[in-house]
Amino acid sequence: MLKKTYLLWLFGLASLSPNLPAQTDCSNVTQILSSECKALVALYNSTNGSQWKKNKGWLVTNTPCSWYGIHCNNGHVTRLYLQYNQLRGFIPPEIQGLSYLNVLNLESNALCGDIPVEFMKLVYLDSNPKNDLDLENNHLIASNPKLHKWLDERTPGWDNSQTPCPVAQNTVENDKVAVPSGRPALGPFYRIAYNAANRLAQNAWNNLGQDCTNTSVFVQIVGNGVDDAVNDIGTKYKGHSAEQFGNGFIDGLIDVLDEVVDRCVNECQMLGKASGEWSAKMFCRVAEVVKHAPTFTVKQVNIRGTICGGAYRLGCESNFVGTISNMCPNYTQGSSVRSFYRAAENGCCSYNPY
Repeated sequence: MLKKTYLLWLFGLASLSPNLPAQTDCSNVTQILSSECKALVALYNSTNGSQWKKNKGWLVTNTPCSWYGIHCNNGHVTRLYLQYNQLRGFIPPEIQGLSYLNVLNLESNALCGDIPVEFMKLVYLDSNPKNDLDLENNHLIASNPKLHKWLDERTPGWDNSQTPCPVAQNTVENDKVAVPSGRPALGPFYRIAYNAANRLAQNAWNNLGQDCTNTSVFVQIVGNGVDDAVNDIGTKYKGHSAEQFGNGFIDGLIDVLDEVVDRCVNECQMLGKASGEWSAKMFCRVAEVVKHAPTFTVKQVNIRGTICGGAYRLGCESNFVGTISNMCPNYTQGSSVRSFYRAAENGCCSYNPY
C-alpha cells in the first residue's frame, strides 16, 4: 500500500512541478533492455535522484547509456559508478534488473536500511575477477544471512564501514514500508527490522495470491525468515539495538498477520500458534543476548470479529509460553512473561514489561 502511495506522491509532485525533468519512458528505450531501464528509474526514485550531486541525463532522455555514471556494452548496462554522489534512500529490489552489471560502485553515499535479497541476482558480479562491488561508507545492513555471506565473498569487510541510518531518513518518502504513526519512536534498528519483516510477510502473502488455502506455506516462509533474523541477534545486533531489532521484527510481521487473519478465519488457530512461536523465538534470542527479559513494547493483535478471537488467542498464548519454557527457561519468570495476558473479548496475544 505504501509503495502505491509513494508512487502516487511522485506522480503528483511531477505534475505540479514543471521544473522537474520528464520521466523516461522505458517502453521507448532501445539502447538497453526494458528491465534494465526500469531498474535505473527505480534506483533514481528511491535514492532522491533529483538531489544527487551529479545526475546529468537521468530521467531526461531515452538514452540511458549517456546518463551520468553509466557504461554500456553490447546493449546492456555493465558498469555503474555513483560513488560520492549524495544518494539518499534505499536500494530498491528492482536493482535485480541490472543483471549484466560487472562493476557497481555506491561508496560513500547515504544509502540506508536493508539491502534487498534480489541483489544476489547480479550474477555477473560473481565472475568479475576484480570484485568491483563497493558499498562502503553507507548505512546499510544485510539481514538475510545468505545475502550477507554473498556480499562477504565479493567485498570482504563491506559492513565494517556501515553506520546506523540517521533518524531523519526514516520517513515515508525514503522507507519502503512506513512504520505506523502511532508507534513509539524506537530508533533506526526498530525501523530497519520492521521494514524487513513487514516486507517479508507481505511479499509472501501477495505471492501466494492471498489464498487462505496456502496459509501453511505462508507460515513456513515467514517462519524461515524469523529463523534467519534470529541468527543476526548477537552478531550484528547487541544490547539495546538487539531489543530494538526484535521489537521491530515482530511488529512488522504481526501487522501483516492481522490482515491474513481477517481474511482466513478458518485458519485462526494455526496462525495464532505461528504468531506465538515467532514472538517466542525472538523473545528468547534477545533475552540470551541482553541477559534479561527483553523490553518489548506492548503488542496486541486485535482480531476483528468474534469468530477468530478465541482460537487465535489460545494458539498464540500456548505456543508463546510453551516455546519460551523450552528455549529459555531462565527468563520465564521475567517481567515480560508475567505481563503476557489474555484478553478474551478481542483475542489478543500480548506482552508488556512496562
